[in-house]
Amino acid sequence: MIATVSQSQLVTLLLCSSLALPGDAGAPKPFSAMQWQALSEKVAAVSLEGAGWFFGRSAEEIQQALAVKAETAGRIVRLLERGAQVSAELERLAEHGIWVLSEDDAAYPDWLRVRMETVAPPEPEAVTPPSTVEADASAGDLIAAEGEADAAGSDLFALVWPQIERFLVEPHGEQEIARRFKLEAAQVRAWLQRAVSEEKAQLWTRPVRYSRPSPKLL
Repeated sequence: MIATVSQSQLVTLLLCSSLALPGDAGAPKPFSAMQWQALSEKVAAVSLEGAGWFFGRSAEEIQQALAVKAETAGRIVRLLERGAQVSAELERLAEHGIWVLSEDDAAYPDWLRVRMETVAPPEPEAVTPPSTVEADASAGDLIAAEGEADAAGSDLFALVWPQIERFLVEPHGEQEIARRFKLEAAQVRAWLQRAVSEEKAQLWTRPVRYSRPSPKLL
């Protein structure tokens, strides 16, 4: 089963959860529900894109547009850098019947939205992911639930591939790409094969490597 998640949901998960964050002391701290609500209001004042507005923005752009401190803007950029790792983890969780649901989704409990107003925590009955993954409850906008994933939302490949594509300005092998983005080799292989089939990547042989497609001659 393919995990489905909107760009706004992925941004919220990246900024408000510790999923796929390294355990060292230097790792950026996820935003709390209250902090995220304040950020969301700032974004709404400058763009209609929602949380997806953060993608592709530099720390300087974020600081200037949202009038936040430099350290806050840098924290946002660092949290967003693990998009590929989190997307791969969402794919794995989806195989266990666990997916992400945000307050903006139609399936989000109305009684919980009303009760918590602008700060909606995880639903109490949310299913805990497998023991190999630490479930984080700091994302006030997200909950995990059991069942079949809703068809709404976008394929994670479309969200992750631009990050990998930037790395493929020169040919790289599967293992090298997996190490660069801290992903499972099998997941990288599946995404690379799909990229080749969709002409978003070029396959080289002897040895096997992948790069951006060569420009087509007119």
